[in-house]
Amino acid sequence: MRQRSCAKAGFGTPYRHAGITREKKGDLEKALQSYTKAVQLNPEYADRARIYLALGEPENAAEDEETATRISRQP
Repeated sequence: MRQRSCAKAGFGTPYRHAGITREKKGDLEKALQSYTKAVQLNPEYADRARIYLALGEPENAAEDEETATRISRQP
């Protein structure tokens, strides 16, 4: 339940935005770092999955997607 309340409060949003910016610039390693911090604060963010796919890590991408989907379906 705590994870859900953090998500609603917007925790992790600045890190997510930094990840988006770094991803657009092509700096995937820095984007991964930013997205990782965002996911630690708000597991609903699945943006990191794109980076994992781009880096050839489909297992990690699938895990992020599954976690985000599971959490977003919680009441």
